[in-house]
Amino acid sequence: MADTIILLEISPKLGNYRIIKRWVKQRLGIEECIYNPRYQMLKCMLQWSKNYNEGKDNLKDRISPYKEKVITLKNNKDIHIFLEECLNTKKLA
Repeated sequence: MADTIILLEISPKLGNYRIIKRWVKQRLGIEECIYNPRYQMLKCMLQWSKNYNEGKDNLKDRISPYKEKVITLKNNKDIHIFLEECLNTKKLA
């Protein structure tokens, strides 16, 4: 059982930008990947992102019984603050 659940809720535009950026790097061979970075894979990743952002994966419903364990991070600043706090309190042992 997890002690903490970290939910990343970045903006859809930023998420799609990162998906496309990573896919281009993989396509050019700059970044390794375990799949063949074809256009169909990019389309699937963008569709997954859309479904996630629209709540079609029911993630929030699935983690609602554990709401006391959920930490929601919405941007890079939140992520950095959380990691700093973890390092300072040594939560990530």
